[in-house]
Amino acid sequence: MSTIVFGMFTDAASAGRAAAKIEHDCDVEGIVHTGCLRQTAVHEAGNEAVLGGIFGGLGVGLAGASIATFAVGPLAGVSLGVTGFLLMALAGSLYGVVAGAVIGSAEWRFAIRRHADRIAQGKSLVSCEGHGRAEVLLLRQSLTASGAMFVDAA
Repeated sequence: MSTIVFGMFTDAASAGRAAAKIEHDCDVEGIVHTGCLRQTAVHEAGNEAVLGGIFGGLGVGLAGASIATFAVGPLAGVSLGVTGFLLMALAGSLYGVVAGAVIGSAEWRFAIRRHADRIAQGKSLVSCEGHGRAEVLLLRQSLTASGAMFVDAA
């Protein structure tokens, strides 16, 4: 699972040094946002959320269709058959995929966008993508050690 870690700096020079330190110490790309939030440069951690939504939605759709076909249907005296099973699995999976992917991929963007005003006022933000708790902790420590005004993760 990906986590976006970001830190706010007083100026672009300190943010640039922090990004270089992250790349050297953690082997992770640090993106510096100065003047405005560079939305096209923000990490695409949402891609993993989309994959999670797809596999989660498929799993939930199949589980729901199985329960309806093999447990609830016989109790109600209704036989859904193979066609009914496949249609329920498809409908449940599509709903789960769309809902999970949309919600998951947009979640972290709101945390960063909260700080767009500070960036526009001359502060600089460094964002980076960490995988796993250990790497996220290392990134947070690196940004803090580089003089970040605050460090957060989403």
